[in-house]
Amino acid sequence: MFYYSKLHADTNVTGWTLRSAGQRWMSTFHATTGDWAENIDLSTWTNMKPTSLLAAFQSLNSTDSTKVTINVTGMDTSSCTTWQYFLKDNNALTSLIGASGFTSTSSTTGIREAFRGCKVLNISPSAPAANQFPATFWSGFGSQTLWKNAFGSLGKTTPYAPPTGLNNLDTSGATQAQGMFGSSGFTSTIDLSGLDFSGIVAVGSAPHVRTFYAMFYLNDGITSVDASGWNFSSGVESLQLFAASSEITSINFGSGTSTNDFSSVASISEMVRFAPITSLEWPTNADFSSLTNASNFCASSAVPMTTAQYDNFLTRIYATNSNTGVTYSMGSCTYTLGEVDSGTTNGAVAFKLTDSTQNFTVTVNVGDIVVGLDASGDEDTEAKVTNVDSDTTLTLDVNGTLSTSGKVYKIGASSVVKDKYAILISGNSIVDGNGVN
Repeated sequence: MFYYSKLHADTNVTGWTLRSAGQRWMSTFHATTGDWAENIDLSTWTNMKPTSLLAAFQSLNSTDSTKVTINVTGMDTSSCTTWQYFLKDNNALTSLIGASGFTSTSSTTGIREAFRGCKVLNISPSAPAANQFPATFWSGFGSQTLWKNAFGSLGKTTPYAPPTGLNNLDTSGATQAQGMFGSSGFTSTIDLSGLDFSGIVAVGSAPHVRTFYAMFYLNDGITSVDASGWNFSSGVESLQLFAASSEITSINFGSGTSTNDFSSVASISEMVRFAPITSLEWPTNADFSSLTNASNFCASSAVPMTTAQYDNFLTRIYATNSNTGVTYSMGSCTYTLGEVDSGTTNGAVAFKLTDSTQNFTVTVNVGDIVVGLDASGDEDTEAKVTNVDSDTTLTLDVNGTLSTSGKVYKIGASSVVKDKYAILISGNSIVDGNGVN
């Protein structure tokens, strides 16, 4: 109706009466500009019963770049099937008066980018009651399929507490969720443990359209994500940038076995890079068979997983992933070595580790892994013991610095160090995450 219109401050639309049914508000005020767009007041309209709010108020451009209000008091959304782009890119929108009367029970198509770019909009418990969505509004989207960037940049400039009931989002019909909370800002975290992504489907090969791509990228306020009960399907193709540069400190995809399906995840690149993650739990039955990109998973100084969590990650990579050429950048994570001996070499013979102070025949077995240590005590080279020659000499499968004199080493017998070594000799590289414990 007013698509790309420029309306003067004295524009008068007071008292309009709309027909009683069949109203499609698609792009009704999309990109409306002018003084009137500072305060869109439709509260005197009657029979506001949209069946679609697709881009209805997208990209309003008023002459006041700091304050825009929309008053839709009395609007009946009980027949509205789509909310896609509803308020997208309204950087100056502060108030949505009348939101308290909204319902979402007929929603079927999508909430994609509905609130994206609403950087100063207050729909929190601190907003006037008329501006707050009912708690039940967020639980009425079970049939919505498209959740891409639904809350992207909401509150990015002026963050508020999460809207009442947002923790009860019904995502059971979601097929896409890329960037769902990307760049958004809140003053407190949100309990997202009740989300259901069992309907997620594969959407394409380009990283930015993959299902969980950048889901919390650059988010402020959300500090923990309990995804253990998300029940997501094999349609999840990417965790790239999932929580990168966010304030998230813990992610739980499941302790023990889980119904979350990682079998199609091709990338965890930059998944938690530059985020303060200290706990990242993977299920003990995680299937990483499709993983081909783990580069820059986190910052090199970060420790996103405890030793036990990293042990489990390495075990699941070895058990399920046969891909080659994968680079794993795992920060300063440490794994369980299962140390049986240690020392400093004092001989130099090809394919031999020589230490005249040892008793290898008592401590070491064929198949144990020798790791060379750098000055900080982290692993920088490794080899497998193929024979215990004597108390002072071991035969190794690799001829490297462990066969020179003066190399500090430890020997481990844990299943984890053996799995890690198998990952490496399969043609992959672990450039970080070489701390031994």
